[in-house]
Amino acid sequence: DVKAKRAQLEWERLLSPGSLASVPLSELRRIYNGSTYGNPGPQSILNTTLSDEDPLVVDRFRAAIEFLLWDESIPVAERIDRVMDESQLGLRGFKEGAIMKFLAVARPNEFLAVYPFTGGMGKAAMLQALNGDVPPMSATVGTRQVVANDTLRSVVDPLFPDDAWAQSRFLYWLKTRSDESGLTLDDLTVDADVDRLGAAAED
Repeated sequence: DVKAKRAQLEWERLLSPGSLASVPLSELRRIYNGSTYGNPGPQSILNTTLSDEDPLVVDRFRAAIEFLLWDESIPVAERIDRVMDESQLGLRGFKEGAIMKFLAVARPNEFLAVYPFTGGMGKAAMLQALNGDVPPMSATVGTRQVVANDTLRSVVDPLFPDDAWAQSRFLYWLKTRSDESGLTLDDLTVDADVDRLGAAAED
């Protein structure tokens, strides 16, 4: 956890507005590859796209990240969709996992370090485990990601204020626990008449 938080702070500074032009490609690779601050999954296609370090391709990659993170004139869901689209700002292989990791690293007060939407440990599964509303697959990738992220954050942000990493790790833990115990979102709602501390102590 300490290593993950330290890396996020370091990368957040590198990705701050106006700084991307000076960030080495090797450092951008460190962000989207590997499991430090959460694992976005295999990035072999993106690695291949960037393997020749063609200046035009690398500049396009930096421009896509800059747009994704900091162009406040467009809603973030639409920015995700445009960066996913290779006919607009996207690059081959720059897809959902890496995109959401860049957002989580650069904007930790807004985005959880939970990158996939689908799959057994994705945002949809976490919402289902909590009996929350899951955005439909008919919605765009950007819309699904943003709506699911915001719904999950509304649950965990009060529990771990200003600690996006703890919020994300708690969701993974909660998903595993709910698989075993049937815990739902209603179980997290505080009832003023219940001595929750006493119940926790008894457990």
